[in-house]
Amino acid sequence: MKAGFIGDIHEDIISLKKAFSTLEEYGCTEFYCLGDFVGTFPSYECKGERDANAVVEMIRERCKATVIGNHDLSAIGRLPTEMPEGVCMPENYFELSTEERRKAAGWGHPDHPDGLWELDVNMLPVDLRPENAEWIGKLPEIVILELGGWSCALLHALRPNPTGYAVLYPHGDASVLKMQMQWQKKEGIELAISAHAHEPGLMLYRMGEDKIRTVESNEPVRIDRRIPTWVSIASTTVTESPPGVAVFDSADGAMVSIPLS
Repeated sequence: MKAGFIGDIHEDIISLKKAFSTLEEYGCTEFYCLGDFVGTFPSYECKGERDANAVVEMIRERCKATVIGNHDLSAIGRLPTEMPEGVCMPENYFELSTEERRKAAGWGHPDHPDGLWELDVNMLPVDLRPENAEWIGKLPEIVILELGGWSCALLHALRPNPTGYAVLYPHGDASVLKMQMQWQKKEGIELAISAHAHEPGLMLYRMGEDKIRTVESNEPVRIDRRIPTWVSIASTTVTESPPGVAVFDSADGAMVSIPLS
């Protein structure tokens, strides 16, 4: 079975359509969305067609499972349920001023001095139909499922920051993955798949290794199911890095990033 993964669409309907057609060409029969499908910045390149509702409706129709990301949360004013120690979002977070939010969120904490992404300040307004906003509001932060006999987890970022709302991500720093890998080992999760990083190709980490590996686009990598592994895929929309999607083949455990540009 081949499963296709998309993430970080950021309302880019043109890239989303291309993503699905590309995954179909590679033989994928199931599709999964790793969050941040709505919410975008002026700097993101949406090929002249930004359509939050069309993106949501296509994902609702085509994806077997979807997790919520930090932009999706911000778009509907929903708080994440899990955050790193020292970072908090009070219940009235979305009613506070920027300075009040920074203070409440724990800016200056030694492990994450930047606190939270200030999406409300920089993100363009999101115009969602009520039924689409309601659907987003019911999405989980983590999905655990079986893919062709493999025990897998889907999340936008990584634990203890599954939605990516806190400024905490392992850009080369494997120590940030400690809790994620301990959780995978405890739960018997062989492969966790995330998005959020907006890095080209794949970011891959196997429990016990010293560094996070970068895997180039079109370069298949085999997942060793004996070792808990975390993989982060490219963004579907064009950001600072070229866009891409990912394919996992459960038959041989191979995963590959497919460029969209």
